[in-house]
Amino acid sequence: MDDYSDKIPVIAVVCIFLLIQVLSLYIAPYYQDTGIKAFEDPTSILNALYFIVIMIFATVVILLLSRYNMKWVIHGLLIFSIFLTLYIGFDTFILGFIVEPTSSALLHAVSLILSVFLTVILFKFKRWYIINFVGVILAVTISVLFGVSLIPIVSLILLLLLAIYDYISVYKTKHMITLADDLIDYNLPLLLIIPKKKSFSMDEMEKINPGQNISRLEIDESDELSDLDNRNGKNGERYTKKDRKTLMIGLGDMIIPTIFVVSSNVYIGLLPAIGSMIGGTIGFFLLLRDIGNSKPKAGLPFLNGGVILGFLITLLSINII
Repeated sequence: MDDYSDKIPVIAVVCIFLLIQVLSLYIAPYYQDTGIKAFEDPTSILNALYFIVIMIFATVVILLLSRYNMKWVIHGLLIFSIFLTLYIGFDTFILGFIVEPTSSALLHAVSLILSVFLTVILFKFKRWYIINFVGVILAVTISVLFGVSLIPIVSLILLLLLAIYDYISVYKTKHMITLADDLIDYNLPLLLIIPKKKSFSMDEMEKINPGQNISRLEIDESDELSDLDNRNGKNGERYTKKDRKTLMIGLGDMIIPTIFVVSSNVYIGLLPAIGSMIGGTIGFFLLLRDIGNSKPKAGLPFLNGGVILGFLITLLSINII
């Protein structure tokens, strides 16, 4: 990061990272009150394997559909998934917030209306701040759902496995870069977008014709894009060096570490959760310290490693271990 304009997006991304974690810690008790969980037995190590298998399966499906030019199917599946996640998030929070609901049907209807409204707004208006707003809600919902469903040791195993998978998928098979490149064109909250200029428009993300230079965006990712300089797109587009108009971070980089933070707070206490947050924040700064680097990055080794180390150091300092 050579200039001031590079530092602002990094600080903004870290602030969003912390915001998602704080909101998740606040909302988690409502999920506990309503009994909503992703897994029936939070202590089962198999839950981590189920998570990995489902994620790999979804990745393979999207890559295959994209390969056979069935983007309309991908788009439809993503829109439905976003709507369903929003509904779960709103419904659980509203039902948990109102201790003695007079009419659960009415509350379900409110959740449904809010979810439909945000999904339509997201689909109709391609604005980076709308994408980020919905992205934060999605990240909090998913983080809490899995955080309350996994005890810390299972969450730790999940984070270690995902860090290894992320490293392999970015540096070895490189299929995660291909996946992110495909998903970015849908303008959905799969990536958080931090513009460096107020004049930034989502129209600037559109690819141009083959052979022309494009202003591709600066991206840093794990399940997300990093720099895609001088790489051919599957339709023949040539990716050239970007003018760094924005920073993008995959939503997975926000969700996975937050799952562990929520799990630590729910099953152990607030101090270990805070330690994990501090460690994750340090990991985020380390991940983004050389943001101008043109090589793809795997983010989860930094972020997961940070939250785990922060957790362990905190446990040692308060004599739990």
